[in-house]
Amino acid sequence: MSAVTSNATFTSTSAAATALDAVGSTAALVDTLQNPSAIKTMANANQNFYELYRSTSIGQTLADTLDELISSRRIEPQLAMRVMQNFDQNIAAVLGEKVKSRLNFKGHLDTYRFCDEVWTFIIKDVTFKMVDTGQQERADRVKIVACQSKDKPEK
Repeated sequence: MSAVTSNATFTSTSAAATALDAVGSTAALVDTLQNPSAIKTMANANQNFYELYRSTSIGQTLADTLDELISSRRIEPQLAMRVMQNFDQNIAAVLGEKVKSRLNFKGHLDTYRFCDEVWTFIIKDVTFKMVDTGQQERADRVKIVACQSKDKPEK
Protein backbone atom coordinates (compact mmCIF):
# COMPACT_ATOMS: atom_id res chain seq x y z
CA MET A 1 0.00 0.00 0.00
CA SER A 2 1.26 3.44 -0.85
CA ALA A 3 0.46 6.78 0.76
CA VAL A 4 -1.71 9.26 -1.11
CA THR A 5 -1.60 13.02 -0.68
CA SER A 6 -3.72 15.32 -2.77
CA ASN A 7 -4.97 18.85 -3.19
CA ALA A 8 -8.60 18.66 -4.26
CA THR A 9 -11.32 21.11 -5.10
CA PHE A 10 -14.18 20.02 -2.91
CA THR A 11 -17.83 20.00 -3.93
CA SER A 12 -20.90 19.60 -1.75
CA THR A 13 -24.59 20.21 -2.27
CA SER A 14 -24.45 23.63 -0.62
CA ALA A 15 -21.79 26.32 -0.75
CA ALA A 16 -22.89 27.42 2.70
CA ALA A 17 -22.29 23.98 4.26
CA THR A 18 -19.67 23.88 6.97
CA ALA A 19 -16.39 22.21 6.18
CA LEU A 20 -16.99 19.22 8.41
CA ASP A 21 -20.52 18.66 7.13
CA ALA A 22 -19.21 18.86 3.57
CA VAL A 23 -16.49 16.27 4.24
CA GLY A 24 -19.09 13.94 5.74
CA SER A 25 -21.41 14.41 2.76
CA THR A 26 -18.67 13.59 0.28
CA ALA A 27 -17.52 10.55 2.22
CA ALA A 28 -21.12 9.32 2.27
CA LEU A 29 -21.49 10.01 -1.46
CA VAL A 30 -18.38 8.18 -2.54
CA ASP A 31 -18.95 5.34 -0.09
CA THR A 32 -22.53 4.67 -1.20
CA LEU A 33 -21.47 4.07 -4.79
CA GLN A 34 -20.70 0.39 -4.39
CA ASN A 35 -19.95 -0.57 -7.95
CA PRO A 36 -18.95 1.15 -11.19
CA SER A 37 -22.04 -0.16 -12.95
CA ALA A 38 -24.11 2.27 -10.84
CA ILE A 39 -22.52 5.10 -12.80
CA LYS A 40 -24.17 5.40 -16.18
CA THR A 41 -23.25 7.70 -19.02
CA MET A 42 -26.12 9.37 -20.83
CA ALA A 43 -25.79 11.10 -24.20
CA ASN A 44 -27.79 14.23 -24.91
CA ALA A 45 -26.90 16.82 -27.54
CA ASN A 46 -23.32 15.50 -27.80
CA GLN A 47 -22.73 15.93 -24.05
CA ASN A 48 -21.83 13.20 -21.62
CA PHE A 49 -23.11 13.31 -18.08
CA TYR A 50 -23.29 10.85 -15.24
CA GLU A 51 -25.99 9.73 -12.84
CA LEU A 52 -23.41 10.09 -10.08
CA TYR A 53 -25.29 12.60 -7.90
CA ARG A 54 -28.61 10.73 -7.79
CA SER A 55 -27.48 8.93 -4.62
CA THR A 56 -26.90 12.21 -2.75
CA SER A 57 -29.51 13.61 -0.38
CA ILE A 58 -30.63 16.23 -2.92
CA GLY A 59 -30.85 13.61 -5.69
CA GLN A 60 -32.85 11.22 -3.50
CA THR A 61 -35.18 14.03 -2.42
CA LEU A 62 -35.80 15.01 -6.03
CA ALA A 63 -36.50 11.38 -6.98
CA ASP A 64 -38.90 10.95 -4.03
CA THR A 65 -40.74 14.16 -4.95
CA LEU A 66 -41.05 13.11 -8.58
CA ASP A 67 -42.34 9.67 -7.50
CA GLU A 68 -44.97 11.36 -5.34
CA LEU A 69 -46.04 13.61 -8.23
CA ILE A 70 -46.32 10.60 -10.53
CA SER A 71 -48.33 8.64 -7.93
CA SER A 72 -50.77 11.52 -7.53
CA ARG A 73 -51.02 11.74 -11.35
CA ARG A 74 -49.82 15.35 -11.39
CA ILE A 75 -47.02 14.63 -13.89
CA GLU A 76 -46.25 11.91 -16.43
CA PRO A 77 -43.32 9.53 -15.90
CA GLN A 78 -41.66 10.82 -19.08
CA LEU A 79 -41.51 14.33 -17.59
CA ALA A 80 -39.96 12.95 -14.40
CA MET A 81 -37.29 11.19 -16.47
CA ARG A 82 -36.51 14.45 -18.29
CA VAL A 83 -36.25 16.29 -14.96
CA MET A 84 -33.79 13.69 -13.63
CA GLN A 85 -31.72 13.90 -16.82
CA ASN A 86 -31.63 17.68 -16.49
CA PHE A 87 -30.53 17.27 -12.86
CA ASP A 88 -27.75 14.88 -13.95
CA GLN A 89 -26.54 17.36 -16.56
CA ASN A 90 -26.52 20.45 -14.39
CA ILE A 91 -25.60 19.39 -10.86
CA ALA A 92 -21.90 18.80 -11.58
CA ALA A 93 -21.62 22.06 -13.52
CA VAL A 94 -23.28 24.08 -10.76
CA LEU A 95 -21.20 22.48 -8.02
CA GLY A 96 -18.03 23.11 -10.02
CA GLU A 97 -18.87 26.79 -10.49
CA LYS A 98 -20.38 27.68 -7.10
CA VAL A 99 -18.40 25.70 -4.53
CA LYS A 100 -14.86 26.94 -4.01
CA SER A 101 -13.91 25.18 -0.76
CA ARG A 102 -10.60 23.37 -0.95
CA LEU A 103 -9.20 20.53 1.10
CA ASN A 104 -6.17 18.31 1.26
CA PHE A 105 -6.42 14.65 2.11
CA LYS A 106 -3.82 12.09 3.01
CA GLY A 107 -4.20 8.35 3.42
CA HIS A 108 -3.13 4.90 2.27
CA LEU A 109 -4.25 3.81 -1.18
CA ASP A 110 -5.81 0.38 -0.79
CA THR A 111 -7.37 -0.24 -4.22
CA TYR A 112 -7.63 1.56 -7.53
CA ARG A 113 -9.30 0.67 -10.80
CA PHE A 114 -9.94 2.25 -14.21
CA CYS A 115 -12.88 0.81 -16.10
CA ASP A 116 -15.11 2.37 -18.78
CA GLU A 117 -13.52 5.83 -18.38
CA VAL A 118 -14.22 5.79 -14.61
CA TRP A 119 -11.49 5.84 -11.94
CA THR A 120 -12.31 4.29 -8.57
CA PHE A 121 -9.99 4.73 -5.57
CA ILE A 122 -10.41 3.21 -2.12
CA ILE A 123 -8.30 5.00 0.46
CA LYS A 124 -7.93 3.90 4.09
CA ASP A 125 -7.01 5.89 7.21
CA VAL A 126 -7.79 9.21 5.52
CA THR A 127 -7.20 12.62 7.09
CA PHE A 128 -9.00 15.60 5.51
CA LYS A 129 -7.70 19.11 6.17
CA MET A 130 -9.56 22.24 5.07
CA VAL A 131 -7.20 24.69 3.34
CA ASP A 132 -8.97 27.84 4.60
CA THR A 133 -9.64 26.93 8.23
CA GLY A 134 -7.15 24.17 8.97
CA GLN A 135 -9.93 21.98 10.44
CA GLN A 136 -9.20 18.26 10.27
CA GLU A 137 -11.43 15.21 10.05
CA ARG A 138 -10.58 11.51 9.84
CA ALA A 139 -12.25 8.60 8.07
CA ASP A 140 -11.42 4.89 8.15
CA ARG A 141 -12.30 4.33 4.50
CA VAL A 142 -13.19 6.60 1.59
CA LYS A 143 -14.25 5.56 -1.89
CA ILE A 144 -13.62 8.15 -4.59
CA VAL A 145 -15.24 7.80 -8.00
CA ALA A 146 -13.85 10.12 -10.68
CA CYS A 147 -15.38 10.54 -14.12
CA GLN A 148 -14.32 12.67 -17.05
CA SER A 149 -16.25 15.94 -16.88
CA LYS A 150 -15.76 17.18 -20.45
CA ASP A 151 -15.89 15.56 -23.84
CA LYS A 152 -12.61 14.40 -25.31
CA PRO A 153 -11.47 16.39 -28.34
CA GLU A 154 -12.06 14.64 -31.64
CA LYS A 155 -8.92 13.35 -33.37
